[in-house]
Amino acid sequence: MKAGRLLVTLAMAAVLGAWAKPMHSKTPIHVKIDIEPGSSAKIIVVSGSMSKNEMSDQMVPVAILSTKSFDATTVNVSTAALGNDGMNAMASSFGYGFPRATIRDVNGDGIRDMVLQFPVAALMKDGALVHPTTRLCLTAKTSNGQSIRGCGSVRVPGQ
Repeated sequence: MKAGRLLVTLAMAAVLGAWAKPMHSKTPIHVKIDIEPGSSAKIIVVSGSMSKNEMSDQMVPVAILSTKSFDATTVNVSTAALGNDGMNAMASSFGYGFPRATIRDVNGDGIRDMVLQFPVAALMKDGALVHPTTRLCLTAKTSNGQSIRGCGSVRVPGQ
């Protein structure tokens, strides 16, 4: 192959390679979440009188809802964080492991959603789940690197 052809071939490969890579904006896409799916009250009871075992067993379920344009089952569980609006508390950062995940249709639309379980103890230790928390936000990335963010209302009664 001549040098001129090789240069053109390499240049085309570089351009095609750039086009083939997924382009993601730094701004996360908004996704719908349902905290405590199936509950209309969205109350998370946190008590100072709970033992460490009770706190480590208590979970906050958060459903990431799929739509026609977003597949929640592509969320990389290891990147998921849940916390107050403006502050994240990663369940994995305190030795509790990654959030547990299940796939099921939460809202009855026939599309599979992802339900993550976040340990209350991890959220409390980080200060993300205290009275008077009224809103929790989830951030994560999909398997192809797209950042996502969704928020939902909750009520944490006073002690």
